[in-house]
Amino acid sequence: MIEKLVKHLEAAIGASETILIGQLQFINLEAMKLRYANRWNEVSDRVFKTSQEFISKRLPENCILLRAGDGFMVFPEQGDSEGLDRDIARIKRELTEFYLGDEYFRLLEVRSAATHMDAKALLTGVAPALKAAATAEQAALGSNTSGEGATPKRAFAAFYEPGWVAATRSTALSLAAARDVDAPHIEDQVPTTPREVLDADVAVLLGAARELHERKDVGLIALGVQYRTLERSFARSEYLACLKQLDDAVRSRLLLSVLGTPRTPPESALLEISSVASSMSARTAFEAHISLSMLGRLESITSDIVIVRAAPTLTRMSEPTSLYPIAFQKLTARGKQVWARNCHTVEMGMHALSLGANMLSGEAIGPWRRTPESVKKLKI
Repeated sequence: MIEKLVKHLEAAIGASETILIGQLQFINLEAMKLRYANRWNEVSDRVFKTSQEFISKRLPENCILLRAGDGFMVFPEQGDSEGLDRDIARIKRELTEFYLGDEYFRLLEVRSAATHMDAKALLTGVAPALKAAATAEQAALGSNTSGEGATPKRAFAAFYEPGWVAATRSTALSLAAARDVDAPHIEDQVPTTPREVLDADVAVLLGAARELHERKDVGLIALGVQYRTLERSFARSEYLACLKQLDDAVRSRLLLSVLGTPRTPPESALLEISSVASSMSARTAFEAHISLSMLGRLESITSDIVIVRAAPTLTRMSEPTSLYPIAFQKLTARGKQVWARNCHTVEMGMHALSLGANMLSGEAIGPWRRTPESVKKLKI
């Protein structure tokens, strides 16, 4: 694809034409440099690598994404530039929402535009980026072991996020979920195909069971299973068969936890999936997004515990913070316990507790680990 882009640019130069490109530019990297100081190189690499993967997954097919300066350039397929402005604006919105959920990225802001540029100046300016992208493209093809055109798969493994339980004021809970081994702290990097999602969920189940067999210092493990696994009958059946193989002693220390719930699923789907989870396990938790459209659907969740993201403390957010007290009130009035995840700071955790949260997790409690945290007292 890189070679095709170069030919397109050269043809435009010959015809004295301009090229329409999309731009996504970080506009406050200097503030991040000051904050992270001698860790900036590590953080910068993570910012660009994660952002590039996030953007690539949301671009129309056959677009080319190049890192350039303080951001990225998007080249639509030749003759297919219609809608580029709309796509770039949409990706900017989604990228901004994504950054709010990660401690490293919350300072970032993005500027987006779709503009015409002189083809000759453009080719000269992006030549180093084109060369680097072409090298990476060839390396990816050379390492391909799955057949022509395939790309190497990311590796996923079971990771554990320590959780704090208000009733005991201890880390009596660990969330087990499949995470990218290269970036376990990034929520968005999850398996994609139904088979990969199911395989990852089963691997997490087996890994959690092994930990509970071998260790007595671990509290309750919230066994993460993706919403997509439970909504497909074939995947649900396979997962349930694996769950039934566990002995009673292990199952008694598991809390089946449905993750990856869509932002606004149909009310009937919420009821069905949460009911399916409840039929599989004596205790269940269910992740739900706090949004205006979800407020009326929370009552459809049959699980004992509802998992929500802690309320953002920034002014840049997609939903008003005022929705959180309403949502917490609805849930607690129905006898639900609330687990606030993504508590990046102690202040976010304290805010969640003031609203009635029963459990907390996030950077304020502890990072993702390859093994579950042992039960210990923790002052918040």
